[in-house]
Amino acid sequence: MTFRLRHLAGSLACALCAFGAVSSTAQAQSFGIDVGTFAYDDDESLLEIYLAFKANTVPFEADTLGVFRGSLPVGLELNRSSVAVFDSTTAGPVWADAMNLGFSIADTSAIQPGQNFVHQMRVPVEPGEYELTVRRLEADGTPTAVQRDVVVPDYATSGQVQLSALTLASQIIRSQDRENPFYKNGLVINPNPNQLFGRGLTKLYYYTEAYGVDQALQSDSTYTTYAFVTDGSSSLPVFDLSRRTTRLGRPTDVIVGTFDLADVPSGSYVLNLVLLNADNEAIVEQNQKFFVYNPEVEQVAQAGFVDQEYETSLFAGMPEDEIEENIDHIKVIATDRERRAIGDLASIDDKRQYLVAFWRKRDSDPTTAGNEGRQDFYSRLQYVKERYSTARREGWKTDRGRIVLKYGIPSNIDPKPYDRQLAPHEIWEYNNLPGQGRALFIFADMDGFNVYELLHTTVPGERQDPNWQTTLARRRR
Repeated sequence: MTFRLRHLAGSLACALCAFGAVSSTAQAQSFGIDVGTFAYDDDESLLEIYLAFKANTVPFEADTLGVFRGSLPVGLELNRSSVAVFDSTTAGPVWADAMNLGFSIADTSAIQPGQNFVHQMRVPVEPGEYELTVRRLEADGTPTAVQRDVVVPDYATSGQVQLSALTLASQIIRSQDRENPFYKNGLVINPNPNQLFGRGLTKLYYYTEAYGVDQALQSDSTYTTYAFVTDGSSSLPVFDLSRRTTRLGRPTDVIVGTFDLADVPSGSYVLNLVLLNADNEAIVEQNQKFFVYNPEVEQVAQAGFVDQEYETSLFAGMPEDEIEENIDHIKVIATDRERRAIGDLASIDDKRQYLVAFWRKRDSDPTTAGNEGRQDFYSRLQYVKERYSTARREGWKTDRGRIVLKYGIPSNIDPKPYDRQLAPHEIWEYNNLPGQGRALFIFADMDGFNVYELLHTTVPGERQDPNWQTTLARRRR
């Protein structure tokens, strides 16, 4: 067992949490569900089930003492996935529970829009694929059910670095109250099953556990956690929402952090967490989607990008070395014709004027105050500098940095630095690349110096090696 628990299967944790008013779409659903998975023992992993029931959907009645009491019938059922192949002897629920949740409050008029009763259950289960169903009776007697797929990893695999689920929480505080049902590893973690933050709940907290990191560090005793937030629609890094922390390598390490979302516009976002070794190479990655509702916050251009006149003056007053650097930057995303034109620029003034024209051409909405094309590019540039720079090369000059600048941050990154059969490599997946649809990129450390080069992609015009797995296996030998 990797960490201490007070309650397991059948144990229910409950708290009343306040969230700000949400959109009509979010209000239409009376309860939310989320799950987390963690290491437990050699045979089972731990499944945590998080439930959030809207307080104003629970029927309350006053007792003889004037206390308002409510009840909520809830049923849960965990079945093996219908799309997975399992032994027929395991037919039927793996785990099920039914309960009548009880709540007591002093005054129902104090319930605010968006308040939720939050519950947590912990169930040890074998690794595998499951379907979780949660049922409740609404106040009018109407049955409601929510179902979701659950993948429970095998955290007992030896020699493999893994991250548990990335739990999003409304609050995490240090505590020694082991009787608190939300207690875990010296912390009280109040989960946010709705994954909704913003008005009334501006602080996003996150919790995860890293397993086996010490085995991956070899002679190094420390590693770096890099947490950052990206826009859910554009995959662009969100300005000023990133954090790097150096930590000691341990067999099991608890990782906790927070971001302030008070100034983040409404929308969907992704919290990303990457564990990096001393060479700034990814050991393992994890991410979790969440939502922000901040109706008072408007989409505004980042500081430094105002209007075309400002942009002209920006390049006019820029030192020559920065102009040259900006020219090198745009070569990454320039067309072949534009690169030939850049090669013909004779003077520094020609380069200044070209930069103004280059970015005006990429301004997706000239009626707005900022140049969205340039703003997005330099958001990505800052990301690749932090993520892929090494002592030998800046991040944007690497193959992975170039691909991010050109195509954006991928939908999923699967790092495989310790594959016993293949050379160290990463598999990047884009779910919907403009003009391409789903796309794959394979990067590999072919020489063993932690330099990941593009080996294969499904995107035309980039390097392709349909037999990339054979190439990786041959290099491994």
